[in-house]
Amino acid sequence: MKKTLLSLAVVSLLSADTTMCFKENWTEVSKIESVALSGGKCKDTFSVNDMTTKGWRIDDMKISSAELGMNYIYIFKNGSDSTKKDIDIDGEKLYKASCIKCHGATAQIEAFNTSRALNTMTKDEIEISIREYQDNEKDNGRAILMIPYATKLSSKELKAVISYIKTFK
Repeated sequence: MKKTLLSLAVVSLLSADTTMCFKENWTEVSKIESVALSGGKCKDTFSVNDMTTKGWRIDDMKISSAELGMNYIYIFKNGSDSTKKDIDIDGEKLYKASCIKCHGATAQIEAFNTSRALNTMTKDEIEISIREYQDNEKDNGRAILMIPYATKLSSKELKAVISYIKTFK
C-alpha cells in the first residue's frame, strides 16, 4: 500500500492540477465522502464533498481491503481537463478499467444485486442512471461505490462506454 501511495504522490507532484488524497483502514463506507482525507491538498482537513465543492473533480479512485477496514485513494483534478482528446475516447478501455469489476466482462452482472445488468438496459436508461449518481439523486444502498466512477465520466466518455456495452446485445 505504501508503495502505491508513494507512486501516486509522485504523480500528484508532477502535475499542479492533480492531487492525491486517501483514507486508510476506514470502516464506515457510507461516510467516506464526508470524512477528512489525508495527503495532497486534502491535508487531513477536506473531504471528497469539500474537494468537489472547491472545483476539484474525481479523476480516479481505488478501493482496497485493509487490515482494519478499507483503503480509499482519490485522484482529484482541478477544473476541466482540456488535455482529453474526444476522438481518442475508447469505450472498451474505459469499461475494462472502471466497470468490469462490478458489472462483468459482458455487462451481464447485476452489481451487488442493486442494479440491472447493463447489457439489458437501453442507452437512455444507462444515461439517466449515471446522471442520477452524478447528481447524488440515486442511492440503491451501494451508491457510495458507484458515485466516484459516475462523477468522473464526461458525457462523451459515457457515450463511448454505452456504445461498447451495446456490442454485447
